[in-house]
Amino acid sequence: MKRRSLTPVRSSPSKRPQTETGNDEEDDIVPLPEGPGEKTKEDGHEEEAEDVATMDDDEYTTQSAYQAQMKEDINLLVSNFTPEQAERYNIYRETAIKGVNVKKVLAAVGVTNVPPTVLPLVGGVAKVFVGEMVEMAREVQKARGDTGPLGPEHLREAYRLYYQKTGRVGPAPPLRGKRLFTR
Repeated sequence: MKRRSLTPVRSSPSKRPQTETGNDEEDDIVPLPEGPGEKTKEDGHEEEAEDVATMDDDEYTTQSAYQAQMKEDINLLVSNFTPEQAERYNIYRETAIKGVNVKKVLAAVGVTNVPPTVLPLVGGVAKVFVGEMVEMAREVQKARGDTGPLGPEHLREAYRLYYQKTGRVGPAPPLRGKRLFTR
């Protein structure tokens, strides 16, 4: 519900002629109705707003139950991990690609003015991609019979296989069909 009070609305300087006192500030005060008898557009829809709030409570309850179930499932899974798997899982959860680094990469490919809410999302996708590359590189290393740390040749081959498997790495191909937006 909107807060009701007498508040001055500040805007750009008025182009109206000033009053005798030379002060047009009192014209900028917008009174809002305060009595229960006075109706606004919002008051007419108060019943609908309450229905939406009730629906939101139901959604919240459903969402909370879903999250609790997911948390329980993850705890069950983690409790069955070997110590090595548990350590890897904890490292995975604790690591993240910093927003500054994501911004640099996006700037390098020509994306500017990225909202801060998008940075963790892009960082998460990048983290998954890096995980897939490392996993494929480990498979390549195992197939070649190599031991020790991953080498550049393992990562290059993993990237080649990923590209071959998915068909494309990077942005979507340009549209070759009908143009969607025309002037």
